[in-house]
Amino acid sequence: MTDDRRTVAVLMSVMKKEPVEAAKDAGLSTEAVIVIQGDRSGIAEFAVPGSDGIEKGVSVIYDKGRGVGRSRNAAIDHAPRNADIYIFCDDDIRYDEGYGESILSEFRNMPEADLITFNMRVGTPRHTYENEGRRRIHFWNSGRYPAFSIAVRGEALRQSGVRFSTLFGGGARYGSGEDSLFLMDCLRAGMKLYTSPVFLGSEVERGTGSTWFTGYNEKYFFDKGVLYSYLYGAAARPLSLVYLLRHRKAWCVEVPFGRALSLLNNGVEEGNRLKAQAQKEDKGP
Repeated sequence: MTDDRRTVAVLMSVMKKEPVEAAKDAGLSTEAVIVIQGDRSGIAEFAVPGSDGIEKGVSVIYDKGRGVGRSRNAAIDHAPRNADIYIFCDDDIRYDEGYGESILSEFRNMPEADLITFNMRVGTPRHTYENEGRRRIHFWNSGRYPAFSIAVRGEALRQSGVRFSTLFGGGARYGSGEDSLFLMDCLRAGMKLYTSPVFLGSEVERGTGSTWFTGYNEKYFFDKGVLYSYLYGAAARPLSLVYLLRHRKAWCVEVPFGRALSLLNNGVEEGNRLKAQAQKEDKGP
């Protein structure tokens, strides 16, 4: 297949929203899979008007379950095989016109890339970084990219078998981190990850609070410890101390430093226990 025939499919996760409304709000102009978590289950096919005026095929998965990892995995499982690139999307993302070609152009610029993280314009409270160039992502710098910035080659993702964790993120048992784990698992699977300075769209402020962040409280530190266990393994405890020292002025306001470190370590122990239990179950009796 030549580059000019390559296609992009958006894999979108939303809560209790109608598919036509979701497609319109996102400014979709490519194929898409929309997973809608709400009060019903089932699968439907729609043709919705794209931002370019041309109708696009949209597969809709209705799911009564909860959790952003579950939602993204359902989108992956139902993603169109004819699409070359998948990009993940939340219900507060609005794409720029021509986003599909922007994505394809960057994959042409970096033919060795299996996955590329892009820029999105976000509000000041959530603005932490921007990709300033095309650089390789490694294990030590993979934790800063949100899922909605990720575009991945469909074939590479299918071959890797990588999926999002259902333990972390909005609607899950523990707070954010499903995106960092996804990227880490892609690296562990041997995929090549890169950054792009290209902007694809904007994050639209919801007007409501975060689905997972309620402040630097005790749950925050415990959940971070669980996440660090999954991300860093044997290095989780020392890295917990490093990160806490690095961010103590911002993090240790509500919870004192010593208590925060104890909660992080307790979370690491919880993560180690969960992993050991999962390994035991995988081996069977």
